Amino acid sequence: MEDNQIVLIKTRLKIIGEELERICARIEDNNRSIREILKSGNAKENPELHDLITFNRFLFQKQDEKMTEKFRHEDILKSLLLNRIDLEEEWRESERRIEFFRLTVNKSIEFDQSHPYFNDPSFLKELISEFERREDFEACAHLSGITQT
Repeated sequence: MEDNQIVLIKTRLKIIGEELERICARIEDNNRSIREILKSGNAKENPELHDLITFNRFLFQKQDEKMTEKFRHEDILKSLLLNRIDLEEEWRESERRIEFFRLTVNKSIEFDQSHPYFNDPSFLKELISEFERREDFEACAHLSGITQT
């Protein structure tokens, strides 16, 4: 779902960028026309000058609106991407925790002070529950001794 939102926001940003390019190109064209009128020396008699200036004001307003929309969409995209990164980190941590749990239950590694989850009470509780399920009461007694110290 989030990936669809990211694609949608990126597409919208691309469209906004294209709209901004068109607005800027039109402003440049109008400015060229304005300069030509001013160079001709008959700016006061030329009604087109007023129309070009009025149209430029309108284009600057549209440009400002599009920039605001662009910034808003960039903020949304940043938020979605950060959320995705957080979820990926959370998933990796979960995978790491599962792997250490498996290694500890299989007694490939010791559950001592050097264990990365030694100070995690929920990890210890899950270990004790697993050893109880396996009826490994020696391991349960060892882990219970850790909780009492």
